[in-house]
Order: sequence, then structure tokens, then C-alpha cells
Amino acid sequence: YFCPMYKGHWKLIEKARQECDGVSVVVCGYDGDDKYSHLPVEYRARLVAQELQHRYRLEHDIPETLCFNLTKQNIPDSRTLNNWRKFTDAIVNSIYCVSTPFRWYVDAPYYVKPLLSLGYDVDETVLDKSKYPVQLNELMDNPARYIDLITESFVSYWYRKYHHE
Repeated sequence: YFCPMYKGHWKLIEKARQECDGVSVVVCGYDGDDKYSHLPVEYRARLVAQELQHRYRLEHDIPETLCFNLTKQNIPDSRTLNNWRKFTDAIVNSIYCVSTPFRWYVDAPYYVKPLLSLGYDVDETVLDKSKYPVQLNELMDNPARYIDLITESFVSYWYRKYHHE
């Protein structure tokens, strides 16, 4: 969901870049799913793409950013396995090089079981609390507490939003 993008996401992206030939960063969500900052998924995707462009500006292999508004694509909430299949199929079918082995790098434990049950390879490194002490849901619940972990473009967005209202 990338709301906000934080250092744990960077660790996932870096790990994926080291282990894979190509990396696509998928920003997805439903209309109104971000209850705190009210950032539409399309805007989150632009912020993530900005972060990737900035971080990898001197390199030729900038990860591709894909945006999925699951509401607009009529993909129901992914709590059932059938809905997870629709969700993953939509993402996998939009990535260019799916002939190579496909691996998911996720930052939340609740993604792992459904992805594994659908037969996907899933990196579970992020579940190690000693390496990744703050999970995304903690950042979403209290972004001000973890502001030093959040990426620059998201901090800038919140600064502009709350200092100009």
C-alpha cells in the first residue's frame, strides 16, 4: 500500500534488486483505504516513483512503479483466497517479464499465507522483528512517532498538508 513509504520498503526493494534480474514496485489500494492522510493510491504511486527516481537517478535500472486502484479495477477486498487470486493475477499479468521466476517481497505478515497458498515464492525476511522493528501498520497508526523512518516525499506531503490547512 505504501502509505507511507518507509525504510523497511527500501530494504525490501534493495534485497529484491540484489536477488532478481528485474524489480517492479507495486503500489495498490482501494479508494479511501488510507484513513489518516487520505492519499489516493494514484498519488501514493507518484510519490513512490519520485523516491525511486531520486534514489536510483544515476543508475540505468530504476525499478518500474505500477499503480493498482483495486476499487476502479473491481477487485474485491482480498480477504478470501479467490479474491487474492484476482488481486495477484491482475498484478502478475501487468508485469512485463513474467517468464522468469516471480517472487513477492512483502512487509506485512498477513500477505504471506495467502501468497504461499496460491503457490507463489514469498520473501519472509521482513517478519524478523530484530531486523525490521517497525511494521507498516505501526507507521500508519502513528506516523508522527516514526517520522524519521518515513521517506522524504511522504514527509514533504504531510508537512505541506498539515502546515497549510
